[in-house]
Amino acid sequence: MSRRTSAALLTALGCAALAVLTWVLAFRTGAGHAADAAALDGFARLQSTHASLLGQQIAQLFDPVPYALLAGVVVVVALITRGPRGAIAVAAILVIPNAVTQQLKVLTAEDRVPGSFTSTLHVDPVSWPSGHSTAAMAFVLCAVIASPAGARRVVALAGALFAAAVAYSVVLLGWHFPSDALGGFAVAGAGASLGIAALSAAEGERAPGRRPWAVPAAAALALAVLGALLARVAVELSGNGQRAAFLAGAGAIVAFGMMLAAGAAAGLSRPAATTAPPSRWRRATG
Repeated sequence: MSRRTSAALLTALGCAALAVLTWVLAFRTGAGHAADAAALDGFARLQSTHASLLGQQIAQLFDPVPYALLAGVVVVVALITRGPRGAIAVAAILVIPNAVTQQLKVLTAEDRVPGSFTSTLHVDPVSWPSGHSTAAMAFVLCAVIASPAGARRVVALAGALFAAAVAYSVVLLGWHFPSDALGGFAVAGAGASLGIAALSAAEGERAPGRRPWAVPAAAALALAVLGALLARVAVELSGNGQRAAFLAGAGAIVAFGMMLAAGAAAGLSRPAATTAPPSRWRRATG
């Protein structure tokens, strides 16, 4: 078994463990649930701003019909860039984690009381993990897999921020707790890691794509801007505990999303190049 295959399998196991840990903390510990509800409070304060309309538009991109269209596009791109095996892996990642999430929603259904500020909201008991967050992260990781090697890390950075925006949106709108979004990311990460392990085993060890120097700088800038925006929201919250919970929840979502996308980009080998057979002249002179 190659190192890339082993690493991908370990990542899948880690994502599964994180999903279980997130559920235990949010559902079975008082401190975890209180922090989850406090973070939801912080996001809910944005409902009276323009962020609510933007969040609605972002979240709707991962309703079933738009998601099916996005999935079709990324499968076609994977077929072009990585061949039939890549397209099959991407199709499986787009479908299976979402199916697993729907089953987990039923198995873990439980009424959870939101925080004080969101007392007028009622998060559906069938909410963990978030289906929109699962779909968004699965799509982003498939986009990373389908990308040409040279562009993979740029796609990973942009995709991670996009997936975080989807997760923020479903929490802001009161559809989910932050733990639901983290659970969705974990399910998608586990499924994508298994797909990457299968691809790595089939393709073997090849040189990874080049690493554009500008990507770390862009990531640092994006995180700085995002941090400033989150800090601005946190100032409006009541009490240090609520501020800390909001910043921890928001930070965990974007950090986990970036780790998954960066890990996928680093864990992929360069697909085999298609080479033409040698000409008669080359055979004669070679």
